[in-house]
Amino acid sequence: MLHRRPTARHRRLLAALLLTATVGTALSSCGFDYPTNRVNQIAAGANNRDGDVELLGIRVLSTAEGQGQLIGSLDNQLYDTVKLTAVASTGADFTADSLPLAVDGDTSLSLTATGGLPVTGDFKAGDVLPLKFTFDNGETAEINVPVVKNCYQYTSVPTPSASESTGKASEGSAGTEESASPSAESSDATYACSDQESAPATGEGE
Repeated sequence: MLHRRPTARHRRLLAALLLTATVGTALSSCGFDYPTNRVNQIAAGANNRDGDVELLGIRVLSTAEGQGQLIGSLDNQLYDTVKLTAVASTGADFTADSLPLAVDGDTSLSLTATGGLPVTGDFKAGDVLPLKFTFDNGETAEINVPVVKNCYQYTSVPTPSASESTGKASEGSAGTEESASPSAESSDATYACSDQESAPATGEGE
């Protein structure tokens, strides 16, 4: 069988076919919802962006077993004020007098900066709590949030134990006995902080 040598025309045609196949393969790898097009929220807590009020970096900061504060941010996407009327969980109870909580329109409310919402229940650092948020605009949001200990970047968050110990220092012997309890709690290995964890992280957000 005779084999014809490829002519210049044949070589150009082959090159065009190869280029078309290469470009087609590259384009076929592109699609919708590509990772670089999605919001990448860098935070230690959990996020929920499904509703008009977005929940960002939500977690429970626990200073002792069964005690903590809900921290993170509420980001209102509406122009009108929305109120957080309830937070419910199967493993935690939130202080009723801390709600409702108003979030002004087109603003973000930092629970972390204000010390968070007090919470008690059957939990400890390392657990994950399922929470349900209810707002006065009729929306609800469910989210699983981590329970973190008072170490690392969380040492700068105002905690009830810190403020109580400051106030009780001037109460005499009774205050001295009560202020000893946080140190007893800190002896629990669950809440012990290493040297690295006790220093606030530079430049880390809520």
